[in-house]
Amino acid sequence: MRSLYLTLAIAFFLLSFGLTAFAQNKDGQNPAVKLSIQEQKNVTIKGNIKSFRPSQGLIDEYAFVYVDMVTGKDVIIPISKDTAGNFSVTFPVQGYQEIMLSQGYKIGDEVRFGGYFVNRFFVKPGEDLNFDYKANKDYSFKTSYGGSLANANNQQDKYSKSLRESLGFTDLVAYEYLDSLKPGAYVPLKHLLKSQLKKVLDFNTQYFKVKGRDPFLKKQMDLEAKYFLASYLSLALFKLKEQDPGMLLFLDSIDVKLDNPEAYGSVRYKSFLNNYYHQLQRETFKKDEEVTVLFADMASYLLREHIEFAEEEKALCRRILDTVNKASEEDRKYFNENYLEKFGGEYVDTYKAGATFDQIASSKDPFVRTIFLTRLLREKLDNNQLVSINSLIPRYKALVNDNPVKRLFLKDYQLAYDLLYKSKLSAKSVILDAKKLPATGIVKNMLERYKGKVVYLDIWATWCIPCLTEMKNSKKLRDQFAGKDVIFLYLCISSPTESTWQRLIAGHNIEGEHYFLSNAQSADLAREFNIRMIPRYLIFDKNGNVANKEADRPSSTKTKMEIEGLLQRQDV
Repeated sequence: MRSLYLTLAIAFFLLSFGLTAFAQNKDGQNPAVKLSIQEQKNVTIKGNIKSFRPSQGLIDEYAFVYVDMVTGKDVIIPISKDTAGNFSVTFPVQGYQEIMLSQGYKIGDEVRFGGYFVNRFFVKPGEDLNFDYKANKDYSFKTSYGGSLANANNQQDKYSKSLRESLGFTDLVAYEYLDSLKPGAYVPLKHLLKSQLKKVLDFNTQYFKVKGRDPFLKKQMDLEAKYFLASYLSLALFKLKEQDPGMLLFLDSIDVKLDNPEAYGSVRYKSFLNNYYHQLQRETFKKDEEVTVLFADMASYLLREHIEFAEEEKALCRRILDTVNKASEEDRKYFNENYLEKFGGEYVDTYKAGATFDQIASSKDPFVRTIFLTRLLREKLDNNQLVSINSLIPRYKALVNDNPVKRLFLKDYQLAYDLLYKSKLSAKSVILDAKKLPATGIVKNMLERYKGKVVYLDIWATWCIPCLTEMKNSKKLRDQFAGKDVIFLYLCISSPTESTWQRLIAGHNIEGEHYFLSNAQSADLAREFNIRMIPRYLIFDKNGNVANKEADRPSSTKTKMEIEGLLQRQDV
């Protein structure tokens, strides 16, 4: 029996004291905890932004940015200003949030935010905030705030300046210090950070005794220092490739907790959660071991997870599992080449997702289960990997208490599930028979039917996450050329099954003309156009000649301009 050997880490190691460290009372009993996660409410920020400061590489475009507590990702809210610099934006937040003002920069044709921050402040959901920002030619700037948190926001800059003047620093330790850490430096680092933290907290106590200085700001600055320490320790463990089973107990001793409702909006707090989440993932897979995936393992997996399989595909899996009427040698060869090998990566992803899920689920802390299990599942959802989490959803529903985070995720999951498994092929998604194509020169043969039209060719695979991620942009590009002489041609290569292929076309609403290429056809296409990575895009003119064999992705403005140029040419 041929087997597929996959190398993956399967060692499970639960941190000593680990995930339950904050979940127990002194008597060892687990308390009944009601999470403080709030429903989302809108906040409106309006005001004026003007910049007279020359900034090389930066442009006069801005966005508000905050960090999502569950995903750890930046949420970017572009700001649309009028010619006078006035703006108004409204967006939802869960509880108060620390917001950063980011100035945009260009990479090619794309404007990006998040790399350069010029200001930060706090907002409260359900309330409006007035914000004015002016950057001067001499690189000074002026800000003003209005609303219930105006005092705290207006006092931030003065506080930071006083902290630096008094202690000589604002961060407990410079981030660059991580690069110099050597084995054995972790314990001294803990002592150093604790000492620095005490200095900041003592300073804050004295500084905020002065009448008029905002108590909300004191609370946030205390939290910022504490969670800087926690985040820095997690980074140090990663840098040194070490473990600290007592880290959570140490943090608890300085009043740093995983579940801290007062810190939910803090960027430093969310940085700590993000680092700790990745620390748990590393602990789940500490070392590599070889795992043998047998024919029966894969057949059982495919029957369980791939509900979209056609009946003949399911029948083949059942024959592989039948120990009485054993599958023929031809069946086994076909199964090995088209299922065992091609679904191997997906099998590993599903296995690893389950192992990480088990690690996090072992926690008795409802906050840990809510935030980290939701993050794990949402990461897979966002990467179009529903197959790897479908079987985990019932356990998630049972393990995680009802709260806004859970409800929002399950709503998004159900929507994605229905799109992927219940969508029907659009009439504009044309399925063509690749078996009728010749063994070689298949693209030239295809293009014969598209004479007089520009062709944008998308080469993808069902297992290729970047390919699927780009399909939303492909739809936008198609919409821009609706009714024009442009054909969007999709060639699926090196993929396991036509049933999975058609399900993805329907679920992602990939309108255009589609071919599912055999292994031999895929190999011939790769040789002809030197395809080493996908997604890969090509553009052909109206005569079927290659206009660009290394075309940009659908999201690129260059792609749109190239197609428009070919449409306007009269010499083709």
